[in-house]
Amino acid sequence: MAGSSLVITVNSARTEGDLARFVKDASDPRGEAKALQRYFERVASGTETAQFDVQTGDVAPVAASGTWTNATVIATDEAVLGGVTFVFTATPSLATDVLVTVTSAKAFASSTDISLAGGVITETAHGYLTGYYGQLTTSVTLPTGFSTSTNYWVIKLDADHYALASTKANATAGVAIIPTGLGSGNQTFTLVDNGFTASKLAAAVNAHSTLSKIVVATSALAVVTVTALQRGVVGNFIAFTDNDGTITSSGSGYLAGGLGGAKSATTHYSRGL
Repeated sequence: MAGSSLVITVNSARTEGDLARFVKDASDPRGEAKALQRYFERVASGTETAQFDVQTGDVAPVAASGTWTNATVIATDEAVLGGVTFVFTATPSLATDVLVTVTSAKAFASSTDISLAGGVITETAHGYLTGYYGQLTTSVTLPTGFSTSTNYWVIKLDADHYALASTKANATAGVAIIPTGLGSGNQTFTLVDNGFTASKLAAAVNAHSTLSKIVVATSALAVVTVTALQRGVVGNFIAFTDNDGTITSSGSGYLAGGLGGAKSATTHYSRGL
């Protein structure tokens, strides 16, 4: 549908479940529109109280987003999203703490610890999770199909077995690299710390009880991308910064974009009733 957009965000004193039941009491779009009409009539009459954030624009709403790029991360680094500060620490105890201790490099013997049938690597208590990535080094020769100075992604099979994939998508899908030759000597798989930290930071954002309701975070290599769940608000007014030179945040202090419902902040206003 072509045309302009109108984005209205309503903050109600009702609980989420109660409000959902009130405005979703119909089984068809026309009936639901009437339910919404009844709700706004109650607000207009003073029976309900609400705060409205309103935006207009000439394009479809999109969500604001931003990226953190990790260089070298140390335990004193901080990244800020909304009103929450994520502190990098080796001994996390809070939802806002991000584990940066990299799992130790693991070595496996070509002659006994890797399978040509499915690419399964045996390493007791390896500590890896699917999606972690790292690189291989060798004491002699790598198994055929693997190279040094190349990123490979973990597929966790169980606590003592894993496989490696060529991409994160393949790791998620369980598509392992199957070597055609065992190689020789010992092979060592070492996680790339920046990517490891990025995945931990994204997981911490998504696990946060408040932030997970307004944003979603993903990681790829050393970059964390944070995207607002709410569309159409300029910058979504969600603070997005860093407190250390080894983490670089995009934008100028808040999530960028959020166009559609607004070309600029001048198309936005807020009002309480």
